[in-house]
Amino acid sequence: MSFKYKFILSFVTIEIFFIVLIVTTNFITIHNSTQKFINEKITSSSQLLISLIKSPVSVYDIATLDNVLEDSKNINGLDSIIILDSRNRILSSNYNGSYPLKKILNIIDDTSLMIEEKDMYVLYRGIAINNTNIGSIYIIYDLTDFKKIIQSNQNNTFLIILFEILFSTLIAYVLGMNLTKRLTLLTQAANNIAKDEMAQIPVSIKKDELGVLCDAMSKMQQDIRKRNALLSQSHTIFENIPSASTAPPPPI
Repeated sequence: MSFKYKFILSFVTIEIFFIVLIVTTNFITIHNSTQKFINEKITSSSQLLISLIKSPVSVYDIATLDNVLEDSKNINGLDSIIILDSRNRILSSNYNGSYPLKKILNIIDDTSLMIEEKDMYVLYRGIAINNTNIGSIYIIYDLTDFKKIIQSNQNNTFLIILFEILFSTLIAYVLGMNLTKRLTLLTQAANNIAKDEMAQIPVSIKKDELGVLCDAMSKMQQDIRKRNALLSQSHTIFENIPSASTAPPPPI
């Protein structure tokens, strides 16, 4: 694998690691915050409903219970309510689902259900006054919209990760091409200098490692030229000195 592709692979790998780490952390935070908001909303609305129906349930005030259920339709995310007496007989209900009601009434713990491709949450609570059981209530929430928000955030997160990876790959490719081009020119110049040929040192205005290397190679080439000039001058001087065999005889 060439240096260019090693550089690109290393750059993109590091970039992907940090992108995934940051985005995943943000996604987990958003997911947990949304889930916490849902749980708090369910808890607060259920506590309010239970407090409103305690007295009517204790005296079998069906009209008041029906009014409470009618008003509860304005609560965002609340789908159905089923109110039972102490003998598990239905006192009031606004159940809207297609899921068999008998199966709903067999639930004695909070649970999640998929009803008609909707994400439903069934909350079951007993109703007591002075530790005496007077009935129970099923509160069914439609969490489909909330889950869609979470899913949308997840999809957007994946799109951001993909975009960042593609963008990082493009940046790494451009940087790798530029770096490889400069290194190739320097390598060719070094080979020419080694062959004692004229080499065109690439000019670098940057004060990075490659810039320092360009300056050093340029200085080395100038030193070699000066050395070669001195050697040529010395060779010329030695050639102009007459040899002993050609020197004229001394006068008598």
